[in-house]
Amino acid sequence: MKTRLDEFDLNLLRILRVLVATKSTQKTAEQLNISQTTVSRALSRLRSEFGEQLFLRKAHGVEPSFLAYKLAQACEDMLTPISHVVETYRDFSPSTYGGRISLLINTYLLEVFSQELVTALTEAFPKASLELDYWKEGSLEKVCRGEVDYCIQFQNYGLPQELHQTSLFSIRNTLLFAGSHPAFEGVTHLGWEELAQHPIVQLLLPEFNERNSLISQVYKREGYEADIRLKTHSLKTACYYLTTRNAIMIGSEYITELYPELRSCPLPVRDDALITMNLVGSFLQTRRSSPLHQAINSVIQSCFSSLHK
Repeated sequence: MKTRLDEFDLNLLRILRVLVATKSTQKTAEQLNISQTTVSRALSRLRSEFGEQLFLRKAHGVEPSFLAYKLAQACEDMLTPISHVVETYRDFSPSTYGGRISLLINTYLLEVFSQELVTALTEAFPKASLELDYWKEGSLEKVCRGEVDYCIQFQNYGLPQELHQTSLFSIRNTLLFAGSHPAFEGVTHLGWEELAQHPIVQLLLPEFNERNSLISQVYKREGYEADIRLKTHSLKTACYYLTTRNAIMIGSEYITELYPELRSCPLPVRDDALITMNLVGSFLQTRRSSPLHQAINSVIQSCFSSLHK
């Protein structure tokens, strides 16, 4: 007996396992929904591989040898974990999933929408362990290596094609300032001449606007110089500066829900790059058929769909 597993047809083990249990080529054929001739040919090949004594002929069937029983048990041990993987994949349920779910989110978006995201994910995956981290240098590489389940980023960040992208939401930016700002009391619209008189806070987004200031470009195009007094990654710090220094900032109206001491009014521009920022959710293309990642994507889409502003 000189069987080489790299050349062995593993489909024969499927027939062997049932043949050991039924001890009949006819019953094996019926159980596997194949012809009895196919079973007989498989039996012949098994004997050729493992010896004529693998199954002994009897009047009403075959008698498995000790080796046949051992091979059947080994086959069972091999197929059981595979069956478990298939069943888990097919019968996936977010409500019973107890593994880890990891997300990487643009820093600004994490601060603004973290409560909604955590609520949606914990309700959908009550037994899962959540990891929500902010986007930083090296984050894209982690996503592409499959170390992160899902990421949320601005569409114009330029994610690679190996990531499947789903449109999530469009943020409309406005002008933000302290509700007690003396220059803006009762004001609903502002022009560039008024804006140019006030100091500006710029929120820095890692690997997005740290080097090129879109605010400065827009001001310059309108014939003004942007007086940026504070650059920060911290939304809390930015809002503190707005309320204590009578500065202005460009950002989402959702920020006023987190910091009710702020007010907002429309920007005097029609530049979509400044006014509208589209969000995308993404994960590896190779995981598009994964029930877990499909569920994560669906939950996050529903979360952003429930936002009305």
